[in-house]
Amino acid sequence: MLGVHEFILRRLWAAGRGVISHDSALLVHQLCDINPTHVHLTIPTSYRISRAGGERYSIHRADLEPEEITRIEAVTLTSIRRTLADSVGSVPDYLVRQAPDSAADRGAIRPAERDELTDRLSRDLVK
Repeated sequence: MLGVHEFILRRLWAAGRGVISHDSALLVHQLCDINPTHVHLTIPTSYRISRAGGERYSIHRADLEPEEITRIEAVTLTSIRRTLADSVGSVPDYLVRQAPDSAADRGAIRPAERDELTDRLSRDLVK
């Protein structure tokens, strides 16, 4: 499992333009029991990477809003809300369903937000 320092270094591969996202953000946020096989980075849609080493990454492209980005111990990553939305369809449903409860139990989100996210995830996972 990657530690905080490794995630900081991995983000630098994208010249600091990417943020840790998807499965990797679930791990950093400690939202569920996941062990990603690649580091997931979301980079701006207009940014092109021409560096070696891309096989270690799952690259996603999106133009994130400021409220969709957060920092934990110097790791820049997607917010809990954005992480959950990104994870639907790419992470097993049972892991995605664990995440809102884990976040609320740790005090990372309010119980009302947990309920809202759980409802939204239930709708998204049914599609």
